[in-house]
Amino acid sequence: MARFILNYLGIFFIGLSVLSFFNIIYCYYFNLYLNIDTYFYAFLISLIIGLITFIKNKVEVKINNYSKIFAVIIGYFLLPLLITIPYYLSVYNLSFLDCYFEAISGFTSTGFTVFDNIKHIDQSLILWRSTSQWIGGIYFLISILLLIDIFDDKLKKSLTNFISFNYSETFK
Repeated sequence: MARFILNYLGIFFIGLSVLSFFNIIYCYYFNLYLNIDTYFYAFLISLIIGLITFIKNKVEVKINNYSKIFAVIIGYFLLPLLITIPYYLSVYNLSFLDCYFEAISGFTSTGFTVFDNIKHIDQSLILWRSTSQWIGGIYFLISILLLIDIFDDKLKKSLTNFISFNYSETFK
């Protein structure tokens, strides 16, 4: 059970590290060197955590629904903690609670923000919020697919019966 949770969240940690790497490239390309070290910290931490989850041998076990639900809930708390790093280490001197609120807001795409005027924020931080919305949307979609349990035999049989529907009977 714990191995599944670590592997599931590890995939998203590696995805977050890829997106933070893209943010570092963006900062170098547009000469936005003000907050580049914060994205580098987020890149390193998420990459290390993501790779550690895949080190041990994988043992296949039947995953129950409770562990799937627990993995999704834990992800909604842990992934925004990594998204918080660039907000917390930025030049805007935000408290940790405000940074975590901003990360949760970006991850869930609610649109709430702690900044008074978005136009005065660094472009790379705006890109970071956009990538957090993107990873949050992907996490939501993959979590929904995980919780639907599409590999259930009953669901496969019902989908197969629906696909083999005879259209000639409908036209009669």
